[in-house]
Amino acid sequence: GLVTLAAEAAVLETIGASQPELLTHGVTSPEALLDYIAERRVSCVVIGPGMVPNQQLADLVAALINQADIQLVIDGGALTMLAQNLDWITPAGVPIVLTPHPGEFKRLTGRELPTDRADQESLAADFSRDHDLTLVLKGNSSYVCSSNGQSYRNDTGNPGMATAGSGDVLAGLIGALMAQATAPFKAASIGVRLHGLAGDQAAQAKTQPGMITSDIIDYLPSAWLALQNDNDV
Repeated sequence: GLVTLAAEAAVLETIGASQPELLTHGVTSPEALLDYIAERRVSCVVIGPGMVPNQQLADLVAALINQADIQLVIDGGALTMLAQNLDWITPAGVPIVLTPHPGEFKRLTGRELPTDRADQESLAADFSRDHDLTLVLKGNSSYVCSSNGQSYRNDTGNPGMATAGSGDVLAGLIGALMAQATAPFKAASIGVRLHGLAGDQAAQAKTQPGMITSDIIDYLPSAWLALQNDNDV
C-alpha cells in the first residue's frame, strides 16, 4: 500500500506538496536508487513519465533493467532512451512491461508501422516475443501482448482520453497491479480495461472535449467496482 515518488529535488518539492499521501525519495545517482529499492524491498518500479532523456537518466534506466532484479513498467521518456539501447533488455531476465503509443513503438521497432491495427497487433506480438516482455500498444483499441503468445484487445476508452498524462495513469495502474503480485500480462490487461472504463465514465460526466487526466483518476474507484460486478477480475 505504499507509493514512493523517486525524482530530483525540484520535482519532489512541486509534486510532494500537492500529493501528501506519496512518500518521496530524492534521486542522486543510479547506485543510490538501487540501494533504496533493495532496502525498502520495493516490488515494482514505474519509470519514464515526465522524463526528459539525458545521459544520467539513461544510466538509471539501464541500471534498473540490468541490476535491480525488480519488476518494471517502462513508459514515456524511458521508452525513448530504451529505443536507442534495445540491447539493455536482451539479458534483463526480469518482468518488464512496455507501454508505448504508436509513435514510441515506431521508435522501438525502427520501422514504419502498418496502418491496419490488426497488423500493428501482429508486430507488437512479434516484438514482445522477441524481447521476452509484455507490451501494451496504446491507441484506439489498445493491444496487450505477452512473450508466450497471449494477447488481449481492449474495447473500453474513448478519444477524450488522448490528453496529457493519461498514459502515465495507465502505467501507474499496471505497476500497482504488478506490485500486488499480479502477473505482468494480467496486470496490463486489467490495467487497460480499468483505465478505459474510468475514461468512459469521465467522458459521460464531463464530455470528451471537457475531460482531463485527473478526471480519469477520479473515476477509477467506480470503474473498479464495475469490473468487479462484471466478474472480469
